[in-house]
Amino acid sequence: MPVSVFKMCYTENMKNCLRKFKIYKYGFTLAEVLITLVVVGVVAAMTIPTLIARYEEQVTVAKVQKAYSTVAQAWKRYQMDYGCVGAASLCIEDTDSHNNNNFMNRFIKYFNSVERIPVNTSLSNVDWLPDKAYCLDGSLHSNDYWMGVYNSGNSYATSFFTLADGTIYHIQFPDNGRKSGFIFFDTNGKKGPNRIGKDQFPIGIGANNNPEYEGFVHPYYAEDNENTFGLCAIRNNGQCSPDVCTQTSCSPTAYVLKHKKLPPINW
Repeated sequence: MPVSVFKMCYTENMKNCLRKFKIYKYGFTLAEVLITLVVVGVVAAMTIPTLIARYEEQVTVAKVQKAYSTVAQAWKRYQMDYGCVGAASLCIEDTDSHNNNNFMNRFIKYFNSVERIPVNTSLSNVDWLPDKAYCLDGSLHSNDYWMGVYNSGNSYATSFFTLADGTIYHIQFPDNGRKSGFIFFDTNGKKGPNRIGKDQFPIGIGANNNPEYEGFVHPYYAEDNENTFGLCAIRNNGQCSPDVCTQTSCSPTAYVLKHKKLPPINW
């Protein structure tokens, strides 16, 4: 307030004087408050879903990183304890993949699982597996025990287990001379969308006819090059890129580990 105005108002009612000089400040009107609230609400409605989606994505990314580290550490400890550093085939005594309980029992102990379904066990009473799951290309799994995490009726040649953090693992070493195995894991249990590349991801152990990955844990699918429903496979010297993710060729685990975000699966 200018000094001259203050002096003029000194001898009369200050409120009336300030109003006369149009420098008396009023509060917000009800209309102004309501308009402000509407604007804040619109902005919140536009930004909060995006923030939630980003947060959920980062949670999934962290779980993928943790699961990959868990598998890598378990395999390394298994190799050291059983003196089988090298090709995956050196670490597995069983010759029939359909009766692979001895190896499975030994290996899964390194995960500290809280629940487990052995090989060749009925899944009819298992309530912690998703009822269905979707391939990377969006198609529904049709009783295919080779891929994904879901209740396929029977743990044929495979084993399922879950950890305390709710992650579900599906592990299998197929009948190919034990040169490779794979693990699919679901980061949020039964909760959807139960789709590869969204909340389900593959991890490979070794690779059949691909010495570059022999005996190692890697973020690629290690089985057949055909009928992978969009997954890139490294079997038979196959090569996959962690930077590419299309409907016909994608390595979602490798993409997450490299880019620290989920692959752009929008189909």
